[in-house]
Amino acid sequence: MNNVPMRFKDFEFLVNPQKIEIKAAANLKQIAVPFDSFELQEFGVRPLVVSGQGELVGKNSKQDFERLLALFLRGGAGPLFISGTQPMMAIMTKLVKSLDSFEDMISYSFEFVQVPQKRVLSQDFERYHTIKDKENLWKVANIYDVAIEEILEKNECISNPWDVKNGDRVRVL
Repeated sequence: MNNVPMRFKDFEFLVNPQKIEIKAAANLKQIAVPFDSFELQEFGVRPLVVSGQGELVGKNSKQDFERLLALFLRGGAGPLFISGTQPMMAIMTKLVKSLDSFEDMISYSFEFVQVPQKRVLSQDFERYHTIKDKENLWKVANIYDVAIEEILEKNECISNPWDVKNGDRVRVL
């Protein structure tokens, strides 16, 4: 990671951090199933989390940290460039100055969270659910964290929570 200096917005790290981790994780929800155990439902992936630690060195290390801290305090998303990875829009969510810092060397750690480029805002997704194979209204209620009674009220044509079939469209919100 020594090829290109790491950069966030207009701040360039003159010395790349010694440690950088990029964490990718699935977005899962555990759903309790009455008279059964549970099942996991996958809802895509979570935003990437980039964390690491490094040192700002040289006679300007204190001013460099103050500029980085000011950037953190301003907040907001910006481009994050890390050697060997695709650039991403990110928000700095954590900046820590270590107590073992010296006048010409400041140890720090950081965390960035990726900002999704595409935000799908679909009212249809927020209000309706299409029943999949082996689903019933109990499972749907657990997925959306809604009381079964609310779903039955919004779907007067359904009298029995077990009486839905694959492909049925159910109003949930």
